[in-house]
Amino acid sequence: MSDPNFLTPQQLCDRIPGLTVAALAKQRSRGGGPPFRKANARVVLYEWREYLDWLDTTKATRTDRYGES
Repeated sequence: MSDPNFLTPQQLCDRIPGLTVAALAKQRSRGGGPPFRKANARVVLYEWREYLDWLDTTKATRTDRYGES
């Protein structure tokens, strides 16, 4: 297993078209978003592989069923 590839919210947004730092902050606050880590009181980190695994759970086949399995 390789070492985790940790990304800041901005670095994650740079990799995912349309994703914003504000959207990630809202997901962290409300819950239900991708897993994250708090390195300290001000530093939030996402692990790339965990993000991709979480994103895979959000697959949709219809626009009127976003987020439903």
